[in-house]
Amino acid sequence: MPPTGTRGSSTYVLPRLGAVSLRSLHANHLDDLYNHLLSGGSKDGGPLAPKTVHEAHLVVRNALDLAVQRDRRWPTCAYGYATAIGSVRP
Repeated sequence: MPPTGTRGSSTYVLPRLGAVSLRSLHANHLDDLYNHLLSGGSKDGGPLAPKTVHEAHLVVRNALDLAVQRDRRWPTCAYGYATAIGSVRP
């Protein structure tokens, strides 16, 4: 079994955010990711379950937490947004 978050990051997060640098990442990138996943992010083009989107959100939040721990100068509005919303709701 892959480590927690591996499937979510490689399947859902990286295709949408992988090309965005941390310094360029903003709340609208996260909104676009979550809206895409909720509306048509599955392999067949249908919506993902809210639980799956929440798991993708946790992958993003944990990655941003780690980035802040490693470089305290980095926090952007995307970090504050990801930590403030706590969960994603349809």
